[in-house]
Amino acid sequence: MKLYTNKQRSCQAWTVPTPPLAILDFYGAKDFEDPFWTSTIPPILSKLPPTPPSSFFEHLYAEKETFQGGVSLEGQASSGPDFSDPRQAFVLQTIGHGKLFDAIWPQAPKNLDLIDPILNIHKSWPPTAFVHGNADIMVPMRLSHNLEKRLKEQGIETEFFEVEGEPHTFVGKMVKGSRTWDTQRKGFDFLEEVLNRSYV
Repeated sequence: MKLYTNKQRSCQAWTVPTPPLAILDFYGAKDFEDPFWTSTIPPILSKLPPTPPSSFFEHLYAEKETFQGGVSLEGQASSGPDFSDPRQAFVLQTIGHGKLFDAIWPQAPKNLDLIDPILNIHKSWPPTAFVHGNADIMVPMRLSHNLEKRLKEQGIETEFFEVEGEPHTFVGKMVKGSRTWDTQRKGFDFLEEVLNRSYV
């Protein structure tokens, strides 16, 4: 693994003219050296139909458009994922079989420092709050705790808000005024406090 000084990491991590004043992370992907990212996820595999032939996915590689909007694949639609859609089937097959990096970052485990926040921490990292559901199987909450721990070791102002019983992408389904709503709102309160302090 290539090592960087704090100054080099700072330049690498923030490639914009004005670095962020604060970060509010909702169950974000991180800690890509963790074995989770190359392991199967049985609760996902149990819901998948048989793996389609590779020809089912061929046209995806030929497409010029790489982004399409729509409902999150993690379950915000009441009907669940549409496995007849090659895009949705590909994503969930890839994640469920622990092959995500084979699809999106085939050079892994090399050069993870180019995409992994946990490998780019430096002393000028902005205050960061995490909001994560403790029932998340798509990005386990412990990965956010790993980043939180590393930030605290560098003296970075950090808060963690654990959302009881919530899975991945719970924000799309939460009800205003619920316990989930109140818990995740603390992340925005943290962000507001840092921003107000920054502009005084």
